[in-house]
Amino acid sequence: MKSFKNLTAIIALFLILSIPANAQLGFKPFKHFSVGVELGTTGVGFEVGTTLHSMVNLRGGFTFIPYTYSTDFDIDYDFSAVNELRERYSSELAQAGINLNNLNSTVDLDAKSGIYNGKILVDFHPIPTSGFHVTAGLYFGKDRIVTVEGGSETLKTLYDANILIQNNPGWGIQPFDAGIVIGDNTIEPDARGYIDAGIKINKVKPYVGIGFGRAVPKKRVGVQFDMGCMFHGKPTIISKNGDVTDLLNDELDSSGFVDIMNKITVYPVLSLRVTGRIL
Repeated sequence: MKSFKNLTAIIALFLILSIPANAQLGFKPFKHFSVGVELGTTGVGFEVGTTLHSMVNLRGGFTFIPYTYSTDFDIDYDFSAVNELRERYSSELAQAGINLNNLNSTVDLDAKSGIYNGKILVDFHPIPTSGFHVTAGLYFGKDRIVTVEGGSETLKTLYDANILIQNNPGWGIQPFDAGIVIGDNTIEPDARGYIDAGIKINKVKPYVGIGFGRAVPKKRVGVQFDMGCMFHGKPTIISKNGDVTDLLNDELDSSGFVDIMNKITVYPVLSLRVTGRIL
């Protein structure tokens, strides 16, 4: 973070000191513009660029990673407690509208990417005739980058059965665990029979990097390559239903995505863009 602030300060100071020189040379900021498309580790996206200075370009854009994954999860609950409810309190269950006779053994959950980022970046070209540049700026977007959600009527029925037990302590039946069990963790549903969990990072993510090529090409079409680091902070697991670390690791990504993300606070950025000059 300190290196990012230092680099930003250097670029800002350079721009302030160079304004008179640009005026003398007849250089006008925002005179040239470009549009581009990109592909990289931040996903696919588009960008617009403009010239601020003979050695500085400004660019902004939007990137996203489309991703959806769906799989079945086993539903686990105390079968003996459910059977006891059926046998001893069938009339009370019927009165409460709870049917324990047709319970499913699995539920389908979806994992969706929430990696959508806007960005504002400044490219500084220390050698005016070269495409080499140093870049500093910000990515900003949703803080919840992965969402795991879904539910079923069975989960809702089990939740309602537990509420009925809690409201009738005289029955002598203890509320039971019911939900999605992964390892030692039970992911319990909410009142709708719904599972809602995800991975959260910072909304604003500073970026520093280097690259080759120009945001506004000298010719009609150009290519730009960048590599750097996005400082997104330590990802945290969030859930309205319990601890979902094992759920995400074991079922949604066998490569251990969550374990890796929990150990790094910097996201590597590699991107390739094709840009076209429009002015």
